[in-house]
Amino acid sequence: MLSAAFTKEAQCARRVYWLSWLAAGAFMALAAADRGVASSCIVAGAAAVFALMYAYLRTPYVRLGDRIYAYTIPDSRPDSPDGSNEPPPLPPDCYYGYLTAPKMWWTLALITCVLAFTRVELGLSSATLGLGAFTVGALALAGHVDARARFALARRQWVPLAIIVTASVPLFLAPPIAYVATFWAAGGSFRNRDS
Repeated sequence: MLSAAFTKEAQCARRVYWLSWLAAGAFMALAAADRGVASSCIVAGAAAVFALMYAYLRTPYVRLGDRIYAYTIPDSRPDSPDGSNEPPPLPPDCYYGYLTAPKMWWTLALITCVLAFTRVELGLSSATLGLGAFTVGALALAGHVDARARFALARRQWVPLAIIVTASVPLFLAPPIAYVATFWAAGGSFRNRDS
């Protein structure tokens, strides 16, 4: 990962990253060989999952065919060898040119589900309260941003919004209430309008 950070060409950095992880995964699996084949396979699988997750979330290194799969918009752009290619236009409903609306709302749904699980398992603990404050704050901020940018409620991401509302039942519906309250307070319209 460190050597890929110092390589300027994306295609070369991508090769260095995957070859390094292939070698690291093989060495880690070899180190666990004294515990049996199952342990070696688990270690190699864990290394592969970590490498894939890190590459998807933080880099443009997950490439299948001509398409790059990445969490953020800047990392999803195709490679330009000389840097002269004009980047593709941003989706109109993206968040600050960084995340698409579906990725943002699915992330919020995942965080809300983790919070609901924590609430059910641990009750009202410090972990639940901290994660709850973060989730409520994130949804309140999303409501404010959506209203100020004159988007429809939840930028029409109805399935993740339904998951957020359902997962928020053990949380007294605090996250969706925070979203709707800030959306309304910032002047958002509850009509199903286009952006």
